[in-house]
Amino acid sequence: LPYGFQAENPAQREELFGMATGADNCGVANIAEISYSADLECGYGSITRVFQVTDVQGLNSQNTCVQVITVNEVHNYEIFFPEDDDYTCGNEEEPAGVEYNELGCDLLAVTSEDEIFSASGDECYKIFRTWRVINWCEYDGEGD
Repeated sequence: LPYGFQAENPAQREELFGMATGADNCGVANIAEISYSADLECGYGSITRVFQVTDVQGLNSQNTCVQVITVNEVHNYEIFFPEDDDYTCGNEEEPAGVEYNELGCDLLAVTSEDEIFSASGDECYKIFRTWRVINWCEYDGEGD
């Protein structure tokens, strides 16, 4: 689905998924999407649209047409971790952080935890930083 897709927008639904066609022995006056439902989580799931034909006499068809759109999940992201680096003692430089791009159906959260060690040489101290990244659209809440 395109970025910014809104399932509740009828114009977007029609543009992306088309419109139904119909026939009636008296002639077709109108074809309308009479309902839709979207079951999307993290951008994937299904969208169901229901259409109905109205003939030229103003009678609605007893038959409806149902379109089910299945949206498969696609995970595509980039994560760039900073390289090891040296800083001058007393200088308040902020170390580089993780950069990431969510290109597919992803919702990334990034945290870090520092372990500080006193140094034995010319260093003031050493920091060992552990990065944790979770993709909420892939994590099931139970797995490692």
